[in-house]
Amino acid sequence: MICNNNTQQSEFFLNEPANALRGKSAIIWTFVSLVFTILAWISIEVLIQIFTSYTKGSMTTTESIALCISLFFIAVYSIILLVYIYKFSIWIYYAVKEQNQFTSTELTPTKAVLLGCVIGPFIDAFIFKDLFHKQNAILENHGLKPAALPEWTFTATLVLSFLIMSTFITVIYLPGRIVLIILASMICALYIKIMKAIIENGRLLQIKRFDDLVNRKVEEILKQRENS
Repeated sequence: MICNNNTQQSEFFLNEPANALRGKSAIIWTFVSLVFTILAWISIEVLIQIFTSYTKGSMTTTESIALCISLFFIAVYSIILLVYIYKFSIWIYYAVKEQNQFTSTELTPTKAVLLGCVIGPFIDAFIFKDLFHKQNAILENHGLKPAALPEWTFTATLVLSFLIMSTFITVIYLPGRIVLIILASMICALYIKIMKAIIENGRLLQIKRFDDLVNRKVEEILKQRENS
């Protein structure tokens, strides 16, 4: 019993695969972290303006309120960033682990998470590419249609990672900070696009694995009945 297309689901598979749900949660938190990255950036710009124009004992009520709001958004952003890192890490861990049920990957689940946390998008681009291509190969071998994803998305992720690192030296200037936030927005959009494809492929693979287990169980039961 095999799914014939990327929308058909086994009648036995009543719920979404667990890692598909983790992936969708990671995508939501990727978007939320992007929104709060922008808010945190605006808050930092407000703080810069406040402290640039500040003279001892001359802070107005409006500036005091702006200061408190800005610090609040920065604090919330820090918490959201930690939640995003956790959500993304747990998803990529199980994505690699589940892929290893079918074929080996370049990195173990633990190494993928640790290197992703340390190196970030540089290693994520390679993990994404490795996962996606191996998922596609397995799905195509079993007559299943994999999710479509242009090859340039992996290259673009890597290029944007280098650009983000190179612009860090310009963050002391406003144009540099603007460029950095634009690049961060672009790489988040690429992450979401790639993650959606990998999540869909992973969902199809887990449904196929579930169907294979059910078929083997049915065959065992039929053989037992024939022998009895």
